[in-house]
Amino acid sequence: MNFRNPTIKDLEPIYQIESICFPPNEAASLDSFSKRLQVFPQHFWLLEDNEQLIGYINGMVTNNQTIVDEMFAQAELHNDNGAWQSIFGIAVLPEYRNNGYGVN
Repeated sequence: MNFRNPTIKDLEPIYQIESICFPPNEAASLDSFSKRLQVFPQHFWLLEDNEQLIGYINGMVTNNQTIVDEMFAQAELHNDNGAWQSIFGIAVLPEYRNNGYGVN
């Protein structure tokens, strides 16, 4: 297993996993992920197994103690000096679940 930060080349595979793991009304859009990868890639972690993307976790840093809806659509609300690391989503492909990859 390998953890790494994404590049824009990872956009489509990330979006594919999002589409598998979340219902359409809850899944982030391709555009939203593109903005997140541009604004806060260092707060986006990918999990790979033999160089295949199997999951990810992402979220912006903020001074808000709780997540508000605007954060999902406005990546520019990220604040590197914020007090809180938010978590927008944790997604693991179904065939890799129940192995502890999404939990500590």
